[in-house]
Amino acid sequence: MSRPSKELLFTIGLICMLIALFEQNITLASQRYGPTLLKALAFTAAADICFGLLIWKGGRVWRLAAGVMTLPTLLVVADFLRRAPGAF
Repeated sequence: MSRPSKELLFTIGLICMLIALFEQNITLASQRYGPTLLKALAFTAAADICFGLLIWKGGRVWRLAAGVMTLPTLLVVADFLRRAPGAF
């Protein structure tokens, strides 16, 4: 089995991070944020795994790009910590 390419890892990580940011910004009329927050956290974790592999195995440009793309993790985690006490 071959290793995934760096482009594929970056693309999967980017898509996962965009979905996580989308899920994090949803405002629900029912105010039941639990499942939405967990989905955002799961997609953030998947994106961070992809970007972590790029930081570990990639070249200088891939490391820089992956490092910049992991910064939205702070937004998702901060929003989770803010909303979690009322959601669970």
